[in-house]
Amino acid sequence: MDIKALTIAGLACTAMLVAIAGTVQLPQLIVVLLFLLLGLGLTILGAAYLKNLQTLNLQGRVISGIEALHLQSSQKEAGECLFKILEKMFPRAQLCIYPFTETTEPISRWEKAPEIARRCLKEGRPLIIKQADSDIKLPAGIENLAVVPMDRSSSQCLFVYNIPPHIGPRNLQIALEVLLKHMNMVFERAEYREQEQMQFEILLGAAVQALESNQDVFIGHARRVAHISRLIGQGLGMSSEELRELVYSALLHDIGRGIASQEDQAEMDHASLGQLMIPVTPSLAAIKSAIYHHHERYDGSGYPLGLKHTDIPLAARIIAVADMYDALTALAPDEDRCEHHQALQIIKKAIGTQFDPLVVVAFEEVAWQLEQDTQ
Repeated sequence: MDIKALTIAGLACTAMLVAIAGTVQLPQLIVVLLFLLLGLGLTILGAAYLKNLQTLNLQGRVISGIEALHLQSSQKEAGECLFKILEKMFPRAQLCIYPFTETTEPISRWEKAPEIARRCLKEGRPLIIKQADSDIKLPAGIENLAVVPMDRSSSQCLFVYNIPPHIGPRNLQIALEVLLKHMNMVFERAEYREQEQMQFEILLGAAVQALESNQDVFIGHARRVAHISRLIGQGLGMSSEELRELVYSALLHDIGRGIASQEDQAEMDHASLGQLMIPVTPSLAAIKSAIYHHHERYDGSGYPLGLKHTDIPLAARIIAVADMYDALTALAPDEDRCEHHQALQIIKKAIGTQFDPLVVVAFEEVAWQLEQDTQ
């Protein structure tokens, strides 16, 4: 029964009782009781209807959340998606990711938080704690708490507290368990894809190294450029799909070098030769473009097309910086080879002319890791 039907039925009953009360001489107490029973009945029906409506609304949000989770391609993206889903499901609740970075919230100063987080991660299921019926004392101002495991590898879980009481612990438990089950499915799929991608990168790297063996100085160059490019891409917040394309492009960026005769190379640069080796398919378009444009310069003075600024694909702008760093620190003759800090200064001086300022900033932020790699 919907609200309209419920209202009509209630009005009809009320009208009937009023008519009876007006025509039949019933004791006043009976009239009062009849109206009281009617009011109670309508209240119970209304409450039941509202509860069902809230349950359906919660179920709808869970289904929507499941769809969003399955669109994610990495564990990190799935964890971030779960945060957004719960934020929409419980807009009046508060959410914090453990380990906490913000120490002003009462939950972040709760001495029991690490123990609860460890238990949640160990059991791999949501934990729900209510202030009223739990032997665990929650911090002041927190009536209820749900802890959801996000990423066991990094020991991350989500603390959601002060969830509106009308949700109900049973509905809340079911909703969280369903979302967690689907997130684990996404995790497993992403882990399989990451392993598959790693194996493909190893095979691709081996094939490229075989090509590099024609010129000893270039052995290992593609792998190093791919490693540096990945670090920069991660610093720029690229998605897992964008990172995959970036790494493949970096591994193949010099594929056109040394595979043609000197006469052919005089007529066509190695970037152009390399991109011609990549099939013309939509799935490889970004890789083909990055290879073709990795010698463009930010001010438009590069080749082969003289593109400038953001007309140059981002992957190509990243590879340009990574390629220069490796050329300065590894490819140059011993007498001309630069130390890490020297290469960094040379690259920074070319900001705005040869290199994209944003890419160089991201490179500078991960440069300490490259310095550690060379020690």
